[in-house]
Amino acid sequence: MKGFEDEITEKFIKAMEEGATPWQKVWSSSQYILKKRCNRARIQWI
Repeated sequence: MKGFEDEITEKFIKAMEEGATPWQKVWSSSQYILKKRCNRARIQWI
């Protein structure tokens, strides 16, 4: 899962550097990615 963690970290760093991106947007996008990953994992388990 290292790739997933790196992806989220990059988003946060990018948001901090830009300063214009609201944290809420970064958070919701990370939640969306997490849900997609979980759904994909769930499909694989079925």
